[in-house]
Amino acid sequence: MNNKLNESIHCPLCRNSSIKPAFGKFNYSFLECQSCSSLFVYPIPSSSELEAFYTSPDVQKLSQVCWNETAESHRHVWGVWQEALNLIEKLAGKGVLLDVGCGTGQFLQFARRKGWQRLEGIELVPEIAERARSLSDAKIYTSTLLKADLPSHYYSGIVLWDIVEHLNDVESILQEVYRLLKPGGILLIGTVNRHGLSLRYLGVNALTVNPPEHILFFSARGMKSILELTGFRVYKLSSFSIYLLEWITILSEILPKQKKEKSPAKVNKASLTDSSVFLIIMKIANAILSLTNLGDELVAIAQKPEN
Repeated sequence: MNNKLNESIHCPLCRNSSIKPAFGKFNYSFLECQSCSSLFVYPIPSSSELEAFYTSPDVQKLSQVCWNETAESHRHVWGVWQEALNLIEKLAGKGVLLDVGCGTGQFLQFARRKGWQRLEGIELVPEIAERARSLSDAKIYTSTLLKADLPSHYYSGIVLWDIVEHLNDVESILQEVYRLLKPGGILLIGTVNRHGLSLRYLGVNALTVNPPEHILFFSARGMKSILELTGFRVYKLSSFSIYLLEWITILSEILPKQKKEKSPAKVNKASLTDSSVFLIIMKIANAILSLTNLGDELVAIAQKPEN
């Protein structure tokens, strides 16, 4: 990778042109912004390239992994979700919630249990969208956000949970979210933290570094920049969680195997995150990680101004 980069390359988050090579993986090159320190794939894949990737048979099979995931599979993030719901109700009223890239509707299930009735979601994969409808009883659009043709100034809250790291034009998506939110509405974003423990210490070997699926890794500064550039008022930036499953998987591959004829034990994510031991570990870890910005999950809560 050349150390000298074309000055026309700009960070997709803060628009700074001070860019340096970071690393390469799977024939993709990652660059690092020297201003906000976010990472991004360059050249950024086109929408047609990403659509071809996500509709390929292999990826469609992988999408079935989330088939059995429910709200219980995400108990370790319930506190964050509840905080966002409380804030939405306080600042924008208990109106309509939209979950973009809702998967099987885990967040929507959680919101319904907390008394929210007007729930909508967007999910591109038809089978997963139907699963979300059955589990959450929400109105699910089988579409992308930009093609869904949703009404302006309508939603009290919009959620982008584990979505923005997949986007090749995050600015356009945030502009659309801004249009959809009513004045005072709240946006909740959860994504991989550029400065989380996993990326900090595993680097290119982190399982989350898997282009062209994950092509953008936000720093807190980069997140703040793009939100403010698209008109939002940043209410809170924080980090939490550690990708234990990632570390377990990595260690199982690195540590010497005593019996080579046996394949490594597979960890069931749902069972792991449902266990009381896991939840206790995460509660302690989150208290520490939230103070140090070392959490693997970066969380942003932002508001569309009232005027």
